[in-house]
Amino acid sequence: MIHSSLYAPLLEALAKRATAFRYGDTRRRDISNGPLINAAAVARYEKAIEDGRAAGRLVFGGERLSGGMFDHGNFVGPAILANLPADHRLFRD
Repeated sequence: MIHSSLYAPLLEALAKRATAFRYGDTRRRDISNGPLINAAAVARYEKAIEDGRAAGRLVFGGERLSGGMFDHGNFVGPAILANLPADHRLFRD
């Protein structure tokens, strides 16, 4: 549990941090995020985002990346969801 006075600043800091992620071949030390393994994994990700939006609120991200190298892989951006019920499946899965 986080104190209510820290909640909004924490979400803002997490979103700011997520914008700094680097994508590509994760064998390189400066790359933090690679593509998902296949189209089925992208579909699961998109379903999770959809479920999270329906039950709470999408604070940041949650989209498939496109353009340039992103068109040659299953790249998705990070997502930050908030206000989900404690028993939501995203806390378990």
